[in-house]
Amino acid sequence: MEAAEQLELWGRVLSSFGIAFSLISFTPLHKFKNPLNEWDPENKSQKMLAVWLYRPVVFFLLWALLIPTQRLLIDGWVQSTTDEQKLSAVRSIAYKEGYLANRIEIENFSDFNQIAKDPERRDLVVSLIPSLAYFSNSFNKLIASNTESIANAYLSNNQKERFANEGLPRLREFDALYQRELALYTDTQNRFFTAQNRTLSEDNILREANSLASAANQYVSEQWNQYVEQEALVREAFDEVSRNKTLRDTYLKYKDRYETKGCGESCKASVRSQLANYFNGVTYQNGQGLGVRVLPEHIQIESDKVFKTKYRVELTLQRGRRQVLKETYRLTDEVIEAEDKGWEVLK
Repeated sequence: MEAAEQLELWGRVLSSFGIAFSLISFTPLHKFKNPLNEWDPENKSQKMLAVWLYRPVVFFLLWALLIPTQRLLIDGWVQSTTDEQKLSAVRSIAYKEGYLANRIEIENFSDFNQIAKDPERRDLVVSLIPSLAYFSNSFNKLIASNTESIANAYLSNNQKERFANEGLPRLREFDALYQRELALYTDTQNRFFTAQNRTLSEDNILREANSLASAANQYVSEQWNQYVEQEALVREAFDEVSRNKTLRDTYLKYKDRYETKGCGESCKASVRSQLANYFNGVTYQNGQGLGVRVLPEHIQIESDKVFKTKYRVELTLQRGRRQVLKETYRLTDEVIEAEDKGWEVLK
């Protein structure tokens, strides 16, 4: 934009110079006579004064005045034109540049194209395109028609390219999603019809109920057997871990804080909570946890006094493992208590 403004200013300076020079050249010398003296054509001093003093001064003043005057006159004339005329001017200039770059030709005007192909006349003829568009309404309409055709072709090609790059992948993605959803819908519909046919007969309903009950019982039995197997391993799971000196020392440290005379109920609750968090954060050397979830109520320092520290740690970890099994298999306290007592719970 700045380069265009500088070029426009330079053009006004040159054109103003030419206009001022023409006006001064064709203006009679007596127009520059001294108003205090009568003009004497035979007086050489008056001629020299007019040529070398008045005329240069008037020339430079006229030149300086024409530079901004041209801008005002041209801007005013351009402002008074219609939007269609402005568009035609821009369109003809753009078409001229495209013609000079050998990118376009004027369709349905073979005579002009033939002349424009002549190297000697090409630059002159092509540079006259804006002038021809201004003075010839038919030529201006021809350029407008050609420009519209070029724009339509560009938009069409651009839309095709965008569709191939953006639209087609999305369309394929949507088609794949549609196929997956259709497959789910078809499968669900088939299952619905199959289940509906089963309800048409009481015998089918009874067989379906028995089948579902058997499957449920089998699932519960398998879950229970897995729990029993895991429960059987709890008693021996932490025999080696509980011998760890660090665990026993840490347990004793919290036990001493718990049994301090000044430690009230809130202090004891805090000790139990801290010790539970400690056990839950213990890991093996490979970084794997112990698989326990020790709760504060699992820390039973008073009732475990009869055991050595090793067994106190082991009992605490066993309670934490049972808590994990309880949450994993979704067992109630009643079921666990029944299993501990050896009751026959489910067959």
